Amino acid sequence: MADKRLVLRFSEEMYATKEDVKRELRLSLVDNFWNDILDYRENFMRPLALYDAEQKSLYLTMCGLVQNQVNQIERKLSKNMMQYNKNKHLRFSSYFYLGDKLDFDILKRYAEVKGIDIDDDTIIKLLSPHPVPTYERHMRLARFNETLKLVKNSYLSPIDEDYLAKLYSSISGNDELTHLYRYYDPKTSSSSVLVNRIYDYMPARLLEKSMGVLLNFIKSSALPSLLKAIVFAYYIYYAKPFDDFNEEMAILLALSIFASSDLDESAFSLNIVDLFVRNDRLDALLKEVQKSGDVTYFLLYALKKIETNLDELNKLYVETTLNEVKKERLEEVPSKPIVQTEPTSLFDFEQEVAPSKEESVELVKPKEVIVETKKEEIKQYEGSTHQAINLSSLALGLDEKDAQKLEEHLLESNPRLKRGEAYFYARHCTLGKFYTIAQYKKTLGCAYETARTSMDTLVSEGYYEKQKIKNKYIYTPKKR
Repeated sequence: MADKRLVLRFSEEMYATKEDVKRELRLSLVDNFWNDILDYRENFMRPLALYDAEQKSLYLTMCGLVQNQVNQIERKLSKNMMQYNKNKHLRFSSYFYLGDKLDFDILKRYAEVKGIDIDDDTIIKLLSPHPVPTYERHMRLARFNETLKLVKNSYLSPIDEDYLAKLYSSISGNDELTHLYRYYDPKTSSSSVLVNRIYDYMPARLLEKSMGVLLNFIKSSALPSLLKAIVFAYYIYYAKPFDDFNEEMAILLALSIFASSDLDESAFSLNIVDLFVRNDRLDALLKEVQKSGDVTYFLLYALKKIETNLDELNKLYVETTLNEVKKERLEEVPSKPIVQTEPTSLFDFEQEVAPSKEESVELVKPKEVIVETKKEEIKQYEGSTHQAINLSSLALGLDEKDAQKLEEHLLESNPRLKRGEAYFYARHCTLGKFYTIAQYKKTLGCAYETARTSMDTLVSEGYYEKQKIKNKYIYTPKKR
């Protein structure tokens, strides 16, 4: 029995191939040790109901390393969905909204992978909603773009042969397909090897049956969508069932599976067009999958690619948000400086003064608001629109005690609100009045960005309406 620590190392710290083990241990013979590793992995084996060219069953190994990687990527995918939906309509630059920028990056990367010589301006024209003339040398890119649009508009369709035919017809530019699957076997260097044969494609005689099994796998498998999408992409690339565009079909169908789960439109922000760009590592892993039937090798490779892309997307979201904040802050600063000791109106510019050291110590909790209005004085304003409190169940003219009750009510009825947001709204909820980011910042003693984000949260939750008056954004309570 091999050292258990090494068995765990080559399965739980890194999912090693046999060649990896030889290299790490600097040994040429590791057969006994490798068998111990396979025995350990067998405990986590999960058959896929898919078969290779020699009708050998394919499987995944759902050990701790794989489970952790899958969970991590799923969390990042969920975060990406929220960030994408929040930022896609924001300006990334003077040329792009963020959503357009992501589409541009996908087409640009596809052109690089396929060696298509095209400039940025032509890619932008391809993204235009209006048809533009396309050079023959750019036709492959144009068809990829049109098919990606088709997937975006039809990803809720069941993935069956009709759906495959629709996508393949689009990307191949053939509106009248005489056949869907390849009916011949290409001649390649490895096709005549008999021992330890590595197939470059699924034999044509097995394609119809194999693709039927694959489509049934998508419908019946209980695997998470993330895993189904990657396994499906691998199988399309491995079998090469189409005359051409097999890599494109694998990627587009993977995105379709992502989108048909809970990711929706955000799936198409993923730039995974280079998932099958050949390199020494990918070649070694694909051969290992064929020899062993263990698709885990490719799964972990694909997850790493997706994670890298998600990290890049997160940087874009941060950059876009910062640009939007800078834009808003510039819009709030008047063209001519106004010098005044006291603002005469909420619409006037409010100069922000840095807190003193004594004040900064107390910023951990909101400043207490002193309400000087007496209850006897309130009666004369009953019925006045400007004095009507947003929640009719509460007394008019809230004193601090009532404001605290409303604050707690808000937190208990809407767990998405933060304490500071509830605090501010409970004391600034008078219909017909207008509040600003500067007021929030002053009341809570927080940074400008925190104040802006909190006020926008209160807008998205339906507490305020956001308007732009002169050179600043203002917020007025909504009836609830």
